[in-house]
Amino acid sequence: MAMDEAELVSRLKKDEEEAFSLLFESHRLQVFRTAYLILGSKEQAEDVMQEAFYRLWTHRKSLKEGPVLPWLLKVTTNACFSLWRRKREFPLEEELPSQNSTMDPEEAVAYKEILAELNRLPKKQRAVLTLRLLLGYSEEETARILNSPEGTIRSNLFKAKENLRRKLNER
Repeated sequence: MAMDEAELVSRLKKDEEEAFSLLFESHRLQVFRTAYLILGSKEQAEDVMQEAFYRLWTHRKSLKEGPVLPWLLKVTTNACFSLWRRKREFPLEEELPSQNSTMDPEEAVAYKEILAELNRLPKKQRAVLTLRLLLGYSEEETARILNSPEGTIRSNLFKAKENLRRKLNER
């Protein structure tokens, strides 16, 4: 029984818990992945995910009809930035992507180097890099999520790529 998201949002606005559950199941991995890639901590990403869905429930009456994921990702990135302001730094956990990975030792070293350099990027650059390159959002979608002009998104992405390239070439 495929139900479009606009209908789920409409049902959510009428306090239907089943609609909330369906939206949660549809978007929880994307919200978690976004928070994790920005913060680098599974524990913090889970907290941010819970906060985002809590806000979805508490703000359900004021939601616009249609896709809710852009709203959730905006709440998620704002929550990540709030954590950053309070804690100053969240290093990415230095573990390999999965136990079943066929990553050879050289790739594993390169992976850890990239994680270390991602940790050193300014938060806006890291967020733009995460949304644009790692999650595949367009400039327009990234700008809407981060509440920034598209030119700023392009600039931050360029700077992030240049910073990573420079740092990795120095090694």
